[in-house]
Amino acid sequence: MSANSLPDEIISEILSPALKVPDKKFSSMSGKSPFTAYSESPSVYLLVCKSWLRVATPLLYNVVVLRSKAQAKALALTLSKNKDFGRFIRYLRVEGGYGAPLRTILQSSPDVTDLFIDLDIWSSDNPCGLCAGLGMINPTRLILWEPRSAGRTENKMATKLLDALIKAIPQWDRLPCDTSNKSPFSEYLESPSAYLLVCKSWLRVATCYTTPLSSAQKRRQRPSLRSFPRTANLGSLSNTYASRADLARQCAPF
Repeated sequence: MSANSLPDEIISEILSPALKVPDKKFSSMSGKSPFTAYSESPSVYLLVCKSWLRVATPLLYNVVVLRSKAQAKALALTLSKNKDFGRFIRYLRVEGGYGAPLRTILQSSPDVTDLFIDLDIWSSDNPCGLCAGLGMINPTRLILWEPRSAGRTENKMATKLLDALIKAIPQWDRLPCDTSNKSPFSEYLESPSAYLLVCKSWLRVATCYTTPLSSAQKRRQRPSLRSFPRTANLGSLSNTYASRADLARQCAPF
């Protein structure tokens, strides 16, 4: 039986293991990116025949990992010529600034659900495209990797990206609210929209958004995650733990 005679569902089952990127690998925050190791591009499967091309294209674009300016530029060009390809992108991992092409990529990928951003931005990087495109998506999961060497992010370009994130996150209303200590940054937002902000020392950045209370006050006043109903509107609250704790005491647990 030739490949062309197989149903698309069977071809998809055959190709999925070869094209799938495990979530553990996609969301990895190890010191070295798991995508640095050389491997043959999975796009070779698209060259077998027309039926494989048709079935494998959505699988290939489901997870996109950008590790260089050349990759970002090539993807932006492809998406500008093939509008439908951007609709296939659900997982987007960005490991740098990579300039203006990222705006085109984000604009062409409105259905992105999982966004990984490497905050290890050098002063020579250009995150303008990434900053401009953040408002064009509405993810359900955000993973931010902060480098161990925090000093490397203290430059103009890194600050620009952080400011753009602080502006965009409250608008992402599909991010569930997490006020636990897993996401310290979410406690500084006026909107219950920050969930998976995966940073090891994000409090340093959060202080740019508001003035935090002392550590002792945080321990006394930090509300439990279960204290907030899913429909709680925190928009009218001031940016303090105390006001959120007051609301928590008035809300029935869900």
